[in-house]
Amino acid sequence: PVCTVCGTPAVYKETKHYFLKLTAFEGFLHDYLNKMDGTDIAKNYSMKWLEGGLKDWNITRNLSWGVKFPGEDELVLYVWFDAPIGYIASTEEWSQRTGKDWKYYW
Repeated sequence: PVCTVCGTPAVYKETKHYFLKLTAFEGFLHDYLNKMDGTDIAKNYSMKWLEGGLKDWNITRNLSWGVKFPGEDELVLYVWFDAPIGYIASTEEWSQRTGKDWKYYW
């Protein structure tokens, strides 16, 4: 592979990364989806992910910007992993202003 802008060849580097071990949750998720209250569309969509077998997901990236990964100066959290933290934190902040229970919404 080469850069589509300048044509420079890719440089392959060995790097250390962290993964969310989704494979460890397959059984739990399958049982949960079978018992949960929800629409058939939501259940079926989620079950499709499980049918092919879950794969562990990389949660870190080697970038110069982003939320630093604890204990690893060269790594940041991958956006899909850290974004929900912001959603939950925002809900908690909102609940403090409104007096409502943030946990109810999660």
